[in-house]
Amino acid sequence: MKTKRLGNSDLFITPVGFGAWAIGGPGWEFAWGAQDDKASIAAIHRALKLGVNWIDTAAVYGTGHSEEVVARALMSWDGPRPYVFTKCGLRWDEHGKVRHVWNDYVRSASATTVSRVPSLLPGLCAIPT
Repeated sequence: MKTKRLGNSDLFITPVGFGAWAIGGPGWEFAWGAQDDKASIAAIHRALKLGVNWIDTAAVYGTGHSEEVVARALMSWDGPRPYVFTKCGLRWDEHGKVRHVWNDYVRSASATTVSRVPSLLPGLCAIPT
């Protein structure tokens, strides 16, 4: 699949990525309902086999579960390592209610994401927005 430069960065990404919102599963304000993690991992692998080179996830998707499923998929993937784009502008409470956060949350959210997705560490980078 052809790639295109992402903004002014040195990253070249495919025009289509894998969106991991739905694989977060139930239990939060914007959930799509229960998901089968094995099927989600198979879908990620299929997208990567077809040439997709990036995955979009966020800590808020499934209150962290999406990032965990992405991590499991990458741990069992032996092909080229995709980019993983995650976001941390939203957080959830004990009832799964989502709200916006302030800057002091960004550092702790980043550390939490790295603990959920340790396979990101070798290529971890931040793109300012």
